Amino acid sequence: MNIDEKLAYFCGFFAADGYLSINKIKGSVVRFCLSAKDKHILDEFSALYGNKIHEYSYPRKTKEGIVNYKTVVLSI
Repeated sequence: MNIDEKLAYFCGFFAADGYLSINKIKGSVVRFCLSAKDKHILDEFSALYGNKIHEYSYPRKTKEGIVNYKTVVLSI
């Protein structure tokens, strides 16, 4: 895959299963957030731009009880 194909793949995957967060306090930081199981997608994209991926976890209430939900974030 060349860079254009990787970017198109990332954008399509992100549109289907991700979300975008903009932090105006820190100078318009754009954050791409995905489930931790899809970390390999952000690894590919971060390799193009040299940014670090951060992993977070937070509790989420489900029918089965409290589940520790894991997410990965790439800030640009």
